[in-house]
Amino acid sequence: MHGDPSVANNLAKDTDVAATELPLNWELDIETFQLLDFAEGKSFQLNFYHPGSKTGPKDYTYQVIGSDTLHLAGLAAIDCWKLKIDYGEGNCAIFWIAKSNKQMLKMEEKWNEFTRFKYLLAS
Repeated sequence: MHGDPSVANNLAKDTDVAATELPLNWELDIETFQLLDFAEGKSFQLNFYHPGSKTGPKDYTYQVIGSDTLHLAGLAAIDCWKLKIDYGEGNCAIFWIAKSNKQMLKMEEKWNEFTRFKYLLAS
């Protein structure tokens, strides 16, 4: 993957990252989860690359760690898969994925002293 120096104000124009296989765009991880065939204890090796990163593509392991019933405002109780990625050094993210349609409904991520949440808002 190469940055394009002909694009005006391109902050990634010097990007030059080799890849032995075409990676998935890590910015689309939540959409990618909808393609997975979830089952208890199953794991997935996904080759992700964060666009513009100088760190090349890498395989990441996502593990189905169980099921949970999620209660979100304005929605009925939803049966979910819990999908976890372990970044190492105590850092990880857990995703609650609806069993009915594979939508990501909640994410809880721990990174050092920070905890970040994402929720699907009812429409």
